Amino acid sequence: MNTTQRLTVRSGGGALYVIAVWQGMAPYTDRVRAVSAHIDPERGEECLAIDVDDVCASQLYLVAAALNQSLLPMTATVERSPAAGYAPA
Repeated sequence: MNTTQRLTVRSGGGALYVIAVWQGMAPYTDRVRAVSAHIDPERGEECLAIDVDDVCASQLYLVAAALNQSLLPMTATVERSPAAGYAPA
């Protein structure tokens, strides 16, 4: 497959539930290429970007949908990771 997809999860400051994200990613942890966490104090936002190799976007869309439908105050999106290596979201 040789594609890299990125799951990006954003939340308000202090509301990023990393454990919930990793529970959703459990089937794909062996394919994680890179992880990046960012805090934007001006916007009061936290962001976790996870790049995974050789996982179909449709599988990550299911993870994102589960996070978006949960009661947790997070927003998850899936996109193709930049082709030229890892770059933070």
